[in-house]
Amino acid sequence: MTLLDLTKEYDKLQKKYGAKELDSIYFGGCSKNPDICFVFMNPTGRNIASKKSWHGLKTPWIGTKNVWDLFYALDLVDEEIYQKNKDTKGE
Repeated sequence: MTLLDLTKEYDKLQKKYGAKELDSIYFGGCSKNPDICFVFMNPTGRNIASKKSWHGLKTPWIGTKNVWDLFYALDLVDEEIYQKNKDTKGE
């Protein structure tokens, strides 16, 4: 199965079970030989990137709260990036 195949399957699930006003969001990082893989499902309205009006980067973690704590705890982001996102995330 390829990444393109996965996006098609994800879109089917989004159309069947997801909120009609939200877009599917896929990927958002390294797609070839990543060191770590996170799978985010069910983007919510809290994720600004899932809104149809959002024209920026569509990644599963934009506008989400706990994922930045997870990234920082796993040492995937440095202190400066963590604090910047911690201070600007909205809920």
